[in-house]
Amino acid sequence: MTVWPVMAPVMVAVSVLASAAGSGGFSFVEAVRGGLRTTHDIRLEIRRPPGFATARPASRSAVFNTRPYQVTLAGFLGRDRAILLHAERVADGSGASDYDALPPSDLPGFRVRTQCAAITAADVAEEHDLGWLAGHGWNPAGPALAIRQYFRTTPDHNQEVVISLVAKLDRCDDEKATAAALGDLRARLRVRDLDR
Repeated sequence: MTVWPVMAPVMVAVSVLASAAGSGGFSFVEAVRGGLRTTHDIRLEIRRPPGFATARPASRSAVFNTRPYQVTLAGFLGRDRAILLHAERVADGSGASDYDALPPSDLPGFRVRTQCAAITAADVAEEHDLGWLAGHGWNPAGPALAIRQYFRTTPDHNQEVVISLVAKLDRCDDEKATAAALGDLRARLRVRDLDR
């Protein structure tokens, strides 16, 4: 249920850290040579694009829309581009990770959503993933941050993978620039399904 509230007010997700101590003993992503691999029921590997640095996995417990989640986040960071990988589990088994209303994507088995917004320093301080990026030296604050998110869930909607393509831009209303930046990142994205 990775949703950046400042970018998607219609789908407000309140994220609360359940434990300041860290992961609570779980991790659903591991760093492998040249990439990242998920370790829960959706088994994927994504490759690090040339010129990008790996931000190693970090796990936390969170609450989204009143539902408890276990979340592992990792990614690849470039100068003004990033690829994030979330692997998550709905901790109460309620099937809350349902993205069936989103359109299918060009990435097989995934649903997709694209958004763009100006990001302030206050947004970065309030939203976990934006703060995580800043904590890794990649400041998301600026006039425009474009994001294309790919969502895949298990049939029971209790485990999910979210791949986010993130690009810093000059403005959100330049549709050509947004499409070009996200298209460039999509061309760099290499995803391998480990169960096929």
